[in-house]
Amino acid sequence: MATRLFKRFASRLPTDSRVRRFASESWSKLLSATGEFVTVEINGKYWKLNNEFRRFGSEYEPDSFRLWLKLIREGDTVWDIGANIGLYTMAAAQKVGSGGNVLAWEPTPETFAFLQGHVKENTAPGCCRTLQEAISDSNGHITFNLQADATTNRLGGEAESLDSVSVAVHTIDYWLEQESRHPAVVKIDIEGAEVLAFQGMERLLSETRPFLLVAIHPQFMADYGLGAETITEVLRKHNYSAFDPDGQRSDPEAYNEYLLVPGERSGEVASLFGHNS
Repeated sequence: MATRLFKRFASRLPTDSRVRRFASESWSKLLSATGEFVTVEINGKYWKLNNEFRRFGSEYEPDSFRLWLKLIREGDTVWDIGANIGLYTMAAAQKVGSGGNVLAWEPTPETFAFLQGHVKENTAPGCCRTLQEAISDSNGHITFNLQADATTNRLGGEAESLDSVSVAVHTIDYWLEQESRHPAVVKIDIEGAEVLAFQGMERLLSETRPFLLVAIHPQFMADYGLGAETITEVLRKHNYSAFDPDGQRSDPEAYNEYLLVPGERSGEVASLFGHNS
């Protein structure tokens, strides 16, 4: 009731009104303090998001988002590595249904809190599990550096780091040993550390052989003394092909998102992109 009354009052004020700006700022602070969730339409779906994201754009990585949903089937197990606030996680949970399973990793403390809240508000109980951990080429703990732009928080990047936290870190193959259900689809978006993740997923690529949707960030890989060609070599070793957002074969070495497909499933690529590959 209070929300409707406030919106009605605010709508009657000129958009450039000082009173309207003050009221908007005050309302935002109040919602943030109470942990209020607001309904936001993104990519044609409605989500309950923390008030911090009430002005989120109506489209977010629309091509990758559509491809993500095409890859997932009802009952699948899906892994979202670098889940951020959980948009891909929540969409996967809806797609897999009650018989499916979604795991989401996010190491940044503040972002992880948003992820937890969004999963709780938007998914069925027990469908998703969230992990405040990083994925890399080793197991233990590691320093995770927080950047001025929270979307580029990452392992490494010390020179630009505003602060850092110690987080648990494991390889993807470690999680294969821990989990009884192995993923049919994996998304990886970890700001350059994907080059390390690929060095810790030997078993995933050789035995489990899921589809992977991977964001490649060569501009950050120098932090680890490696280049994107390292990923290309791993994929060739395990008979995986990479496709760019247009569905064209391409080594995953430029800044972009790529679909990585095991050789025995290359015949499915055309239908995923809607044209011949």
